[in-house]
Amino acid sequence: MNLSNRVLVVGDNDLAGLTTVRSLGRAGLAVHLVAWYPHAITRSSRYVHQIHDFGHPERDPCSFASKIVELVEHTPFDLVIPVVDAALIPLLDVADTVRHHCALAAPNRFQFEMTHNKGKTVRFAQRLGVDTPATTVVSQPEHLRCIAWPERFPIILKPALGGRVYRVRSHAQAEQRIERMLKRGPVLVQEFCPGYGVGVDILGNQGKVHTAFQHVRVHEPPEGGVSSYRKSVPLSEELLDIARRMCQAMQWTGPSMFEFKIDPKSGRAVLMEINGRLWGSVALAVAAGVDIPSLLYDMSVKQTATEVFTYRVPCFARNTLRDVFWFFANLRTPTDHPELLKVRGTALAREIGNILLGREHLDAEQLSDPLPGIVSWKEVGREVGARLRHKLSNVRCIGIAKRLAARVREKDHELMRRLRASSSALFLCQGNINRSAFAAERMQMNLADNSDLQLTSAGLIPEEGRRSSKYSVTMASMFGVDLSRHRSRAVTLDLIHNADVVFVMDRNQLSQLHALDTTVLEKTALLGALDHESSDWEIEDPDGKDYEAYYRTYAKICRCVDAWLEIRQSGQAES
Repeated sequence: MNLSNRVLVVGDNDLAGLTTVRSLGRAGLAVHLVAWYPHAITRSSRYVHQIHDFGHPERDPCSFASKIVELVEHTPFDLVIPVVDAALIPLLDVADTVRHHCALAAPNRFQFEMTHNKGKTVRFAQRLGVDTPATTVVSQPEHLRCIAWPERFPIILKPALGGRVYRVRSHAQAEQRIERMLKRGPVLVQEFCPGYGVGVDILGNQGKVHTAFQHVRVHEPPEGGVSSYRKSVPLSEELLDIARRMCQAMQWTGPSMFEFKIDPKSGRAVLMEINGRLWGSVALAVAAGVDIPSLLYDMSVKQTATEVFTYRVPCFARNTLRDVFWFFANLRTPTDHPELLKVRGTALAREIGNILLGREHLDAEQLSDPLPGIVSWKEVGREVGARLRHKLSNVRCIGIAKRLAARVREKDHELMRRLRASSSALFLCQGNINRSAFAAERMQMNLADNSDLQLTSAGLIPEEGRRSSKYSVTMASMFGVDLSRHRSRAVTLDLIHNADVVFVMDRNQLSQLHALDTTVLEKTALLGALDHESSDWEIEDPDGKDYEAYYRTYAKICRCVDAWLEIRQSGQAES
């Protein structure tokens, strides 16, 4: 067997990439890295032999795949390992060509669909008798009319093809969120399964599991998500049996992680999803003695499938970058919401013992390869700095907002003159599908037919053409406003500069407006400050809430635009 001892790792901005590079580099292999993020920590690893920059694969998947093919045609490699979906997806189209030159650690089309498409994962698991959350797949907005909602809220909304997962607490919030998510593909509506996350990491070969490792998520975001602290636990025969049955049914070859949720009260274990490639927490398996990237190389290249089912327990691994932000999120999490994941202070204190006993490992920071850890802490500093600047900006904008509200309440002469004499006005909110759209239409209704006042509405979200939700359209119609034909518009500097007065709804828009152009604050007013029935100068965003929230918001906007109309009419009477 003629080996080049050269491996190509495709993907850089994920800990799976860093762990794979380190594992194979320590095994004496020359590791080439296909990278596209300039500040990715994997780039700085001492085990990276050469970096190839082919651009981001999602910008031009065909070109990206062609460059990979060209690389393996001219440079001998033993194995190509895509470690992120963005790299894996375009490589599926050229898998046969790549395999003509070297091994490729990638599933076939059927296996990819069963693991990548979460709707298909659920259906496939159910056919095999595997317990999964009660799931309904929504692929069209019309499906919302006949959807079988889970019995209790909260529920989980999950993109079928990967992306951000949402936990919602009402039908209204669910329907509005689904309408937006559908623009990017089908959505899974799932029952909320309480408990903690467990991963069963396996390495399979033609349907047989040769290697298995199990870990528990110790630190998870309060509403669920990627863990920042994990520990190894003994293999559960029940969970391993599920992984074996599904691998056999798929004839799985390669690495995958089966994610479960286990309810500590009932003991119920449900399969949540499957990662059909190397995963971010693989560093824990390596630290515990199950070197999955190295075993993958041996299996794919040397055709030796080593069985490994024992490892160090307990062994802990921490992602310090994520864990810093998890810590503050955990502090803010209330203790009286049992559905939220919270780690109490006593448990946090006990974690110090893991460090003292040498049982804890760090995902990025390693003395044998120090630069990735240093780069990751620079990222922590950059992120913390950005959040502090955002906090300071909010504090500053609260002060500005109070002064602007006072100008309205105290009938500041210059502002009153502008409100009376303005010939154009811009109503501004976040998305331009609820508040600003309603305000502009309501004011237009109030104006006389011969009025020359030009009214415009826009949103700070740079996304145009969005419809108002059915909740917004229904409630607006009760106030005589038709939003059925409204489509969102993104704000521009020209819109801001061409308006005589700019109305904002809350401090959030004020902060963003301030960041765009500080000079426009002189002609900016908080619409809510015109409400004589309330001292609250902010107008709440009803998006994702129930009809009552929409009613409160639209009633307040009506009082405010009516007050502005009175100001204009009083000015005309005086003249």
